[in-house]
Amino acid sequence: MATYRILSFDGGGLRGVVTAALLQRLQRARPDLLADVALMAGTSTGGLIALGLRRGLTPGALGEMYLQRGAEIFAADLWRRLRSVGTLAGARYPATARERVLRELLGADTRLDQLDGAVLISAFDLDPETSDPAWRNWKPKLFHNLPGSDSDGAELAWQVGMATSAAPTYFPSFDGYV
Repeated sequence: MATYRILSFDGGGLRGVVTAALLQRLQRARPDLLADVALMAGTSTGGLIALGLRRGLTPGALGEMYLQRGAEIFAADLWRRLRSVGTLAGARYPATARERVLRELLGADTRLDQLDGAVLISAFDLDPETSDPAWRNWKPKLFHNLPGSDSDGAELAWQVGMATSAAPTYFPSFDGYV
């Protein structure tokens, strides 16, 4: 039976720099590590790492992104902090910087089916079948570029990144996903 290796990355915001550093060290010890992986999966910042690796970025480049751009992504102006009342009403951080960074990192026009290998990225679809807030109907969404009629290959990688990293209380939802 053939081996099918899956590498899954956890969420954690800026702690993604630790994941990237650990992956960089593992890759030094085993240079073919990423080439042997059939599917990369992740949620939130882990999803961003999986997308970035499949886009061709190195673990080192991803770590640098967290170090260089983290303060930009997780920056809130005074008005937003006052308006959100400590995240009781709204997201702590705006989505604009995160969107800008993801468009640059993953490419503005890069689709999932253009990535170098299979990905599976998790998010939650908020109320996909109703617009009535009294009837909450959340369900998981697994974005992927695997073969089949349910493939999300036509989805833009940066938009999938926005959906998986729209962590409640930290960032606003993106196109109905958190």
